[in-house]
Amino acid sequence: MKAPESTDDLRVPEIRTQTIRGAGWSTIEGAASQGLAFVVFLFMARLLSPTDFGLVALANLYVMLAQFLIFCGLGPAVVQSKEYDEENFDTAFWLQMAVGLGFFGLTIGLPAVVADFFGTRSLTPIVAALSPIFIFSALCSMQNAVLSRQLDFRSLALRTLLVSIIGGAFGIALALLGYGVWSLVGQQLLSGLAEVVLLWRISPWRPRFRFSREKARRLVRFGFHAMAADLANLVSRRSGQYFVGKFLGPLQSGFFAIAARVSTLVSEIMIRSLGRVTLSSFSRLQGQPDRFAAAFYRVVGMQSVLVLPVSIGLALLVPEVITVLFGAKWLPAAPTMQVLLLGSGFEALTSVHNSTLTGAGRPDWCNWLTCAHLTLNLVGFAIAVRWGMEAVALASLVRAAVLYPVELVVLKHCLGLSPWESIRRVLPLLVVTAAMAAAVVAVKQVNAGAALTLGLATLAGTACFVGALYLLQRAVFTEMVACLRIFRRGPLTEMAVPE
Repeated sequence: MKAPESTDDLRVPEIRTQTIRGAGWSTIEGAASQGLAFVVFLFMARLLSPTDFGLVALANLYVMLAQFLIFCGLGPAVVQSKEYDEENFDTAFWLQMAVGLGFFGLTIGLPAVVADFFGTRSLTPIVAALSPIFIFSALCSMQNAVLSRQLDFRSLALRTLLVSIIGGAFGIALALLGYGVWSLVGQQLLSGLAEVVLLWRISPWRPRFRFSREKARRLVRFGFHAMAADLANLVSRRSGQYFVGKFLGPLQSGFFAIAARVSTLVSEIMIRSLGRVTLSSFSRLQGQPDRFAAAFYRVVGMQSVLVLPVSIGLALLVPEVITVLFGAKWLPAAPTMQVLLLGSGFEALTSVHNSTLTGAGRPDWCNWLTCAHLTLNLVGFAIAVRWGMEAVALASLVRAAVLYPVELVVLKHCLGLSPWESIRRVLPLLVVTAAMAAAVVAVKQVNAGAALTLGLATLAGTACFVGALYLLQRAVFTEMVACLRIFRRGPLTEMAVPE
């Protein structure tokens, strides 16, 4: 069956509407995936030990690395292409299936090699058990690309919700039955299988038995740049977990994993969700510099107003969050979690840059920037790990602060986007967030107990942020309300970009 027709011929003046609705549904998808996974984690955190989580966190480093190689950057290559070509989808699909089957065979045959790389022999059976995920990933990639190109994030959000429920329920059941670390493995395997079934049922596209070497070379050439940037970004973001696990042991790896999980919750819901929508939308604005710039500055503002209060507010409330949700045994993770949350808020200001450059057809610059992040992280982590996991988290925060102005200069050089306009969109929101933070700190002084303090501080902080936004940044407040209204109008049927 053919994929849906290209949306490239739809009316350009309406891209803004669909971009906002797409961002809304993509945010829901992120919230469903990370939010439900987080709820599952809460249950398992009280049933399993930090060491169990540390082992699976290390195994997942290998799984995520292999998945990126399976994807080969072909999804972004298909999404970014100006013209729709069904043969591109078929060629990309069979390429990914070949790579996925290869990783499946290697992993199930040589799991001890992976375990030795992390210095933990007990990883061997866990890595082997997770190998079917590579086949699941290959089967899902092009279906995701089809729906993403059409900005059909509503279907993707519903898919993610169901997958999270199915996998989470299975994982909790295994944990209650006493399967320990294998409850985490079983959750991932069933989630992967459920995603395959649901995506192939939702998407009307089916691959044909055809393969074009010419198109494969072109896709791989573009995909190499996109994949290299994403791969380097993955290694950059996850290398802290590797250093902690290899040099400090599975127990510390478990504490670092929960700290990273909370900061990732913010990133996945708010940052990557908007980034995927901007890639699909910006690719349709090539050759329209004024509209491209307007879309970029609007996304910077939207992202900041969403992420800054969440990341900073959570960082202030980390001890209460851990005590109430996870239990006192996880409190050693609190300082690391606070630093990582501050880092996720800072990186939210730059996360859209890669999507902007890729959408504008400049993934080569994404490679250079991401390699800079990777290099500074690896050097910083290698130096900091001797002082513990808190120092590793701090090294990540310092790296983000150092490279933020560099990314603004690159956007100016490549696309003519003003660094000062980007900063102008963010600074007033930092003032609003500071007002919220003051309210949270004031509530914490009452010492009313962890649960009551968490509830009162959340309410006070939210009310203060909304009120300060309305009083100090009325235009931003009005725009956010308008975005909510556009999102609530119904399914995505039209394309949109800023006028």
